[in-house]
Amino acid sequence: MRISTRTFLEQPVTDMTRLQATLGVTQQEIASGVRQSASEPATASRLGALDRSVARLAQYERNAAFVGDRLRSTETAIADAGDVLQRIHELAVQAGSGTLDGASRKLIAAEVRSLRDHLLGVANRIDPNGGYLFGGSRSEQAPFVEHWGNVQYQGDEALRAVEVLPGRAIADGVDGGSFAEIQAEGETRDVFAAIDGFASALESVADGSLSEQDFSASIADTLTISNAGIDHYVLLRARIGGRLATLDSCLSTRANIHADLLAQASQLRDLDMAEAISRLQAQLTGLQAAQLSYTKLARLSLFDYF
Repeated sequence: MRISTRTFLEQPVTDMTRLQATLGVTQQEIASGVRQSASEPATASRLGALDRSVARLAQYERNAAFVGDRLRSTETAIADAGDVLQRIHELAVQAGSGTLDGASRKLIAAEVRSLRDHLLGVANRIDPNGGYLFGGSRSEQAPFVEHWGNVQYQGDEALRAVEVLPGRAIADGVDGGSFAEIQAEGETRDVFAAIDGFASALESVADGSLSEQDFSASIADTLTISNAGIDHYVLLRARIGGRLATLDSCLSTRANIHADLLAQASQLRDLDMAEAISRLQAQLTGLQAAQLSYTKLARLSLFDYF
């Protein structure tokens, strides 16, 4: 078989071209920090799915922050409502003393009405994002309004269930009915109406239009409702506390999922820099050797081998 000088030199050139291409890939990987294989269709598709999962997880985290803000604000409001009922209970005990005169009872009535107004403010409290806490799904308007001296609820009983993990949603608050309605001795009592009734009884007994016997019945009723209300708000706070504990648990789960997703993406995308530099050095050595070999071969004639 006859071999020309051109044919004799083609193979080293092909080898050098291949080595240079491989070297170029490695240099590009080192410059970008990304594996070349990350651009291959199957790997790119998998990376896209992982990136979308990370984005969804970020949305779950924002959802959890929103719910957490609302629940913590709700817990504080409910604690304040419990303090109001505790003070009402203390005033009812004080007002039941037979040593008080009419003027003293009127002073207590003024404080009771002030507490009622404060409780109305608590009931219409907003969360850090400007939404009303106790309006149910109608968080854009004040849920409790005063009409002809009576407090009326204009929200609903619906609560938003906000997803904080795939398939895991948490209710974002307490509806106004649960806030204002108290179960006492088998009956549902409106806390605002009960406080108004106590204040009216104080004012009426002070001006002589209500008998001491009827006033004593009003005191007993107020003590019953205030005790039930205190317990009611303790239970509501416990319910909110349970949801906050669930949020904390979900936070840990999200962190673990996030770390796993990032690890999977890193394994597919991120370059092992130490390995790449070592590979680059080996490729440079190989290319230099090939170039040196070619230079020597190019100076020779096939006749030098015979």
